[in-house]
Amino acid sequence: MFKVMLQKLWHKKWMSVSLFVGIMLLTATAVSFPMYRSAAYNRMIQDLFDQYLSSTGEWPAINVLTLSYQKGIQTFQDLEQLMAGFYDELGVTEKETIVYHHMSPRAVRSLMKRDDLFAAQLRISSLSRVEDHIRFLAGESYSETGITEDGSLEAIVSQSCLTTSHLLVGETVEFESVMDYAGNPLRIKIVGVFEAEDLQDTYWQTTPDAMGNICLVKESVFRDYFIDRQPGAYFFTSTCYAMWDYKTL
Repeated sequence: MFKVMLQKLWHKKWMSVSLFVGIMLLTATAVSFPMYRSAAYNRMIQDLFDQYLSSTGEWPAINVLTLSYQKGIQTFQDLEQLMAGFYDELGVTEKETIVYHHMSPRAVRSLMKRDDLFAAQLRISSLSRVEDHIRFLAGESYSETGITEDGSLEAIVSQSCLTTSHLLVGETVEFESVMDYAGNPLRIKIVGVFEAEDLQDTYWQTTPDAMGNICLVKESVFRDYFIDRQPGAYFFTSTCYAMWDYKTL
């Protein structure tokens, strides 16, 4: 029987070869269809992300985590631990993580005894790696320590803040209800005025024009004064902008 089958296959060898090739092609098509479908879906998602970025100028692949708390170092460490494993949990590649800390607006008075600063309120804040995304219109950036010789915190402000709050470069202001860890009224010296180096930069989740009452101190200084040394003393908010590379999705 087997010999007869072989003879028939040999006499119709071209038809047999054609059938075998057809079966192989059909099998390959069935096996590869899920891969083609996945590639098509990925291309569609990539195109949607690209379209959103080009039409709005906003980075489309971003998760925002905001925590308001008054529990100091422990809560902040919990936040850091959460963000440390965030990208691995999503299975994506980190593009940039922006951390923005800020307190509520507090009344200040100028040590220059200026009448036009009456009732001004400033928000003590920090913004991670802001120095890499700005250029200075006047003054300069923080020093290495971020603190002056007399113990004042060095701060930079946007042009909007300078105009709105009637501040001067080199001026020192004192907060009425914020104390340093020694119990003295906190003082901040305005050392520089900045603008965005590129407003199309997706780093600017909050543009400088919207920082009308925000004075930025060095991130390490903010943590030292209001988180590490004075846990629970002041209520503040931390916002993490987790931007990931959507092309690796």
